[in-house]
Amino acid sequence: MTKVIKSIACVGAGTIGHSWALLFAKKGFIVNLYDVSEEILKKALQRIQLALETLHEEGLLKTEDLRGILSRIKPYTSLEEAVRDVEYIQESAPENLILKRDLFSMMGKYNREAILASSTSSIPMSRIVKDLSSDIQKRALVVHPFNPPHIIPLVEIVPSPMTDPDIVKIVYDLMVKLDKTPIIVKKEVPGFVANRLQFALFREAINLVLNDVASIEDVEKALYQGLGLRWAIMGPFITFYLADPGGLEQAIIKLKEAFESVWRDIATWTQIPPPHILKALNDNTKVLVKTLIEKRGLKDLAELPKWRDKTLLRLIKAREG
Repeated sequence: MTKVIKSIACVGAGTIGHSWALLFAKKGFIVNLYDVSEEILKKALQRIQLALETLHEEGLLKTEDLRGILSRIKPYTSLEEAVRDVEYIQESAPENLILKRDLFSMMGKYNREAILASSTSSIPMSRIVKDLSSDIQKRALVVHPFNPPHIIPLVEIVPSPMTDPDIVKIVYDLMVKLDKTPIIVKKEVPGFVANRLQFALFREAINLVLNDVASIEDVEKALYQGLGLRWAIMGPFITFYLADPGGLEQAIIKLKEAFESVWRDIATWTQIPPPHILKALNDNTKVLVKTLIEKRGLKDLAELPKWRDKTLLRLIKAREG
């Protein structure tokens, strides 16, 4: 199967959807941006404008490119009009199975040829398209980005058992064209790959705080001043391969006692903490956020995402330099 993708529909204009729209438009695609109200779309276009200004400030966009990118994004409050004539649809609605199933049913009805992709971070595509037509099932897959999609390179491509393999290849090539770093998730598992890793780490981070092993502040430092620096350039397999002259196998064998003692002691709970614990975690984290805002000379919380994005862009540039 060959499919030329010239135009895109982004269904959902929130945190993920508006960022996808920016990325597609930046790469030259015509983008139909859909949401349920003019107000949501207005806010999304404002967020896109601010994000483009950040890219410009970091020297990643020329002044003359800004207007052209915005001109390629067309807002719609009609789902049918937004998706009718495009070749690729990226759904980024709230994480609700029934809502997504309804959207995929309608998108598949309004456009019988487009690739149907979901930004879901946790719902397998086989659940979304369950009981929908085989025509929809074979065109549908998860294309899960990381926030913000126009900056973070990683994207997880997760087909269902019903997805046409040719569709997977087309989407993979499209993501490469967008300068994304796609990975193929070969089996549908909850959380896919990156969130399984992230959620396992976050559970242990919470556990360390609840057991008074370390403060939230020090757990944060352990990551952004330690492990996170290494993980920005290599993952766990290469990290442990380099830990021993004999490679990964010898590193694991020599660290057998350490691995197994930690694994025996590590958190295994499977339900989120009760409300009073969550509130305490939130209150303590809020103090850290306030400190970070002050340390970076920002006016308020609203400026923190822009600082984050600028810092991420500089890290990526330094890594690739």
